[in-house]
Amino acid sequence: MGKKWYIVGTVATLCLCGTAAFVYSACVTAPPANSTQFAEAVKTFFLCLGGMGVLIPITLNVMNSVEQRRFDRIENTFDLVSGWDDSHLLAARNYTRKIRKDKPNIADSALIAQIEADEGLEQSVILVTNYFESVRYSILANRIDVAHFKASLGQTVIQIINRFWPFYEKQGQAVCDDLNQLKEMLK
Repeated sequence: MGKKWYIVGTVATLCLCGTAAFVYSACVTAPPANSTQFAEAVKTFFLCLGGMGVLIPITLNVMNSVEQRRFDRIENTFDLVSGWDDSHLLAARNYTRKIRKDKPNIADSALIAQIEADEGLEQSVILVTNYFESVRYSILANRIDVAHFKASLGQTVIQIINRFWPFYEKQGQAVCDDLNQLKEMLK
């Protein structure tokens, strides 16, 4: 915020310095035949004042846009992180906790069979996968603050992808490629 006013102040100061230089130039230059030096200096001053009336609001507008973009990225990050608490994702999250405990004792084929045997569970896993895809796309589109997301859910996402990896391999190479890309982005 303070940086914004420093930049606006700098632009205003440069405009005033430029105005002073143009007015001085108008004072020392011979005026046209039907004018005086004073009239030319006043005309130059008001032209520069009009230019300042354009440059300063444009500078403020640009600075406000930059601030808004930063705010929007934080809001998008917050929305994505809070979306993880969605009740629709709860079944898959509960199941992944169970898998975390049992993973050393469960074969990949048994994991896939468990997921495919329970339609609700399979839909939950697919919903989690869709959530991961929205995270990946948000990172690629620069919609979220990656550092904040990593700090909040990065390791959790990576661990869940690893736990469900046998199921994801059955979904096709494109899904695996997207999830590998997401894991790399969150490391």
